[in-house]
Amino acid sequence: MSKGSIVNVSSDAGLHPIPRLASYGITKEALHMFAKIIAVEFGEHIIRVNTVCPTSLKTPGYDTLGFIEQQFDEMLKNQATKLLLLRCANISNVVNEILFFASNSDEFLTAHILPIDQGLSLTTRAT
Repeated sequence: MSKGSIVNVSSDAGLHPIPRLASYGITKEALHMFAKIIAVEFGEHIIRVNTVCPTSLKTPGYDTLGFIEQQFDEMLKNQATKLLLLRCANISNVVNEILFFASNSDEFLTAHILPIDQGLSLTTRAT
């Protein structure tokens, strides 16, 4: 018998449509379905599969988009106004959720797609 946990990192772009990000959103939604499928396939081996979906985060990936620091900070400030909690998450917030899924804190949690969007998905401001 095997045992383990797989945690995928996706994006809230796979949970709701975001203008001008069609290909990105489609690939993230595909990751969500892939996670569900492998959760079904690996369940008999006691391998849990979960996915976290953060909204905008300041990561090195944004450097490749040509943002200067001030532009990115302004974008995050604007994004925060759309969130129920009125602030953006940071990388350590997402890491905490990943560690929870990877741990044995809840051995029966599998095939879960977790939005880390500070309530954005509950608002009409999601797009």
